[in-house]
Amino acid sequence: MNGEKININGEKINLNGDKRIYNFTGVYFHNIDEKGRVAVPLSFRLALPQESKDRLFISPGLSKTIFCYPTPEWERFRDRILPFFSYYEESERKILWWFSLNTFETSIDNQGRILLSEDLRRWANLSKVAVIFGAVYYFVICNEEKYKEIKMYGESNYENFIKKLYEDGKIR
Repeated sequence: MNGEKININGEKINLNGDKRIYNFTGVYFHNIDEKGRVAVPLSFRLALPQESKDRLFISPGLSKTIFCYPTPEWERFRDRILPFFSYYEESERKILWWFSLNTFETSIDNQGRILLSEDLRRWANLSKVAVIFGAVYYFVICNEEKYKEIKMYGESNYENFIKKLYEDGKIR
């Protein structure tokens, strides 16, 4: 089960023993206001683990998107990626610095919004509308064009991907 097992209570846990029960799924379209704030879907706010409260880490995502992590998932990601960077190799150090200066811990305000920095909005080519979709353990913000690209790719490749997982014995 991809590094997970079931504990005595029937809960999925990873091999480190940490519960990962977030459920960021679905897609939502929200306007970005003039200050760069966007609403976090209610279902995502309700899915935040207790230790996150109303806090998220937002960072540049892959494919010109923005990734939004609850605190435990951010810590897991951070602890897995940092060991691969060398402080002595200039190119790696500059990538680490760029990533770090564009990553923020933010609070969800009383109206359920988070502030997206101008640099992150530029990175994801966001202007008026943000598409927010779940990636189970975190969620992603992108523009409508990127969303259509992701959707088309998934529709074209999903079935073959699942079949390959079965063929490779990764799922039964």
